[in-house]
Amino acid sequence: MPPWSATYTPRCLLPYVRANSICAPVSKAAAAIASAVRSSHHISPADSPLETEAVLQSLVNHEQQGIPDRAGAKGSDAFDLAGMQTLLSALGQPQRHFSAVHVAGTKGKGSTAAFLSSILTQSQLCTGLYTSPHIRTVRERIAVNKAKISEADYAGLAAQDSAVMQQALEGSFGSLSHFEVLTALAFKYFQRNKVQLAVVETGLGGVADATNVFAPANLACAIITAIDKDHLKALGGSIVAIAEAKAGIMKAKRPVVIAKQPYPEALQVLEQHAKRLDCPVIRPHDLVKLTAKETLHEHGSMFQMVAADPHGLPWLQPTDLKLSLLGQHQLDNAAAAIAAAHVVREQGLGSITQESVVQGLQYTKLPGRLQVLQMQNAQMTPTNWLVLDGAHTAHSAAALADTVRGIFPDNPVALIIAMADDKDHKAVMAALRAVQPAVVVFTTVPIAGAIQRCCSPGTLVAHWQAAGLSRGQPRFRSREVIQASMAAALQKAESELEAQQHPGGGVVVVCGSLHAVADAQKVLESHNALF
Repeated sequence: MPPWSATYTPRCLLPYVRANSICAPVSKAAAAIASAVRSSHHISPADSPLETEAVLQSLVNHEQQGIPDRAGAKGSDAFDLAGMQTLLSALGQPQRHFSAVHVAGTKGKGSTAAFLSSILTQSQLCTGLYTSPHIRTVRERIAVNKAKISEADYAGLAAQDSAVMQQALEGSFGSLSHFEVLTALAFKYFQRNKVQLAVVETGLGGVADATNVFAPANLACAIITAIDKDHLKALGGSIVAIAEAKAGIMKAKRPVVIAKQPYPEALQVLEQHAKRLDCPVIRPHDLVKLTAKETLHEHGSMFQMVAADPHGLPWLQPTDLKLSLLGQHQLDNAAAAIAAAHVVREQGLGSITQESVVQGLQYTKLPGRLQVLQMQNAQMTPTNWLVLDGAHTAHSAAALADTVRGIFPDNPVALIIAMADDKDHKAVMAALRAVQPAVVVFTTVPIAGAIQRCCSPGTLVAHWQAAGLSRGQPRFRSREVIQASMAAALQKAESELEAQQHPGGGVVVVCGSLHAVADAQKVLESHNALF
């Protein structure tokens, strides 16, 4: 029996009193700004009932406006959890009414959370899932047993706690953000729906993230997925600082699953933090080895067959797994989810079996993460393949390039790229050149609704061309085109591939941001262009 099993008591059996919950005072300037924002959105105490979206739109949205430098770094006071704690207290501490698996990391946290949520749901455990960002609707962020919150339930979230929401709008809990209030309402929704365990993905970093409010008594385990150089300015400027921020979700004596790490210095930070807190460390690859076998095509989509060889899990026998999430990197994410499921199982939560793991992994769907679809023409005849992936770091772009060329080794590729302005454009462009596309189309999309946060296509073109001059880069000929919108970019990509006249069709790859993926999906669905 693992060392953490004997010490765990489910939250419903453990009374808990929080200390040190005094909220820091809010400046008059911050209160005035909040009041002005509320006024501009016509939110007043007289509005009845409160609509959730109206409440959220009246608050500062850092996804739209950008994140202040070092805001999520360890030791920074830019993001203060005191207001979040006070809001949760006013809502009756909903996060204390279920157990949680808290997931942080740069790459793979969304996939790992989705895999684990699916396994737990298949294990007859009432499972909540809270993720970000979303693709098409904010309702995607909140789900119970894999069903996203309904329009009616989402619209009524604020009204169900209208008095508390009015206090929040009046600045009673400090200058709260869109993400903080949405997170609190999601936890309240989980409580009302009698969720037993919630898989919660951090928004940014970990230590100062609005989701980092779980007491050790409630934390079944933490998961740290691969850490990469994203949100560098917001998280402290170095891979070590990013790792320190992510490590902040660990809690004393609670187990932590540490996935495969691309940077040794990040792994060292995580292991040292776990040692200081006396956290049992679980390494997924010590428990199960996953090996890709083949990629298969079925009903207009693709999946990969994977051999699972468990060597530290007596309840899991060697078997084949069917994953709809493609790419070698998804094997690391699936292994982390299996390891976390093992931790949950050892704590007596749910009925986790080999069958629930196999089915949970098979039925995991996650739009925009190396999602392969087939396009069709006006006659509903299949045409080109479509790959949607939110890759926006060098490592994720390299994984995308490797997977695309592994599945489509000879097909001509049209890349469509749009990125937020705070990413490492140079490194991403260099990694994407491994695709050796026939054409690259650069465009702009709103980033969380804000077009000003999108990198200019000209900047991306410059980085793409500069990367081509670097030593070690593959030499190939491609057309580079700028288009004003995603609709125009898709049309251009298809026309360029049609000119290639390849018997197996071409491949359109949309990447650089989940917001680009969302824009592409919207355009294609409106034209009934997906097979």
